[in-house]
Amino acid sequence: MNKKFYLLLIAFMGLCHLASAQTGYGEIRGKVRDEKGKPVDYALVVAKLEGVAKRSTYTDDEGNYVLRPLDPGTYSIEVQFPGYEGDTTRGIVLSPDQIRFINVEIAPKGTLRVIIKKDSKNAVPLIDPGGKQGIGLTAAQVMRMPNRNINQMANLAAGVV
Repeated sequence: MNKKFYLLLIAFMGLCHLASAQTGYGEIRGKVRDEKGKPVDYALVVAKLEGVAKRSTYTDDEGNYVLRPLDPGTYSIEVQFPGYEGDTTRGIVLSPDQIRFINVEIAPKGTLRVIIKKDSKNAVPLIDPGGKQGIGLTAAQVMRMPNRNINQMANLAAGVV
C-alpha cells in the first residue's frame, strides 16, 4: 500500500512538471544592424500587439535583443535609435512556446533606402499592365448591386476616398 502511494505520488509530480513546461508565452529575438552590417548597441526595440506596446527592451553591445514573455498573436516590431530612421516590421505571427528570430537593419537619417519585398500570395502590381485605369459598369451591373448609393459606387473607383 505504501509503495503504491509513493509511486502514484511520483507519477503525479512528473505529470505536473510536464504540464508546467508549456507556458503558453512566446518570445521574439534578433539583432539590430546598420546598413553596413555593424551591430547597433542600445537601440530601443518595442513589440506591439494591435498597436499597443506589450514589451520593450534595448539592444546589448552586440545589437542583440530579446522580447519575452509575449502572448500569442500578430506583432509588429519597432526599432528606434537617435540619428537613425526608425524601422517597423509588421505581421510577425507568434504562437505559444515559439521563439521567432527577427533581424532588423536601420539606416542613418537622410539615407534613401529601397526595400523590395515580394509576397507571392498577395502580389498585386502597382501599375496595371493592361493600361486600364478604372472599371466600367453597365446599367445592368449597377441594378444588380446590393446598394446603389452614389457614395458607395464612387468608392469603387481608384483614388476616391
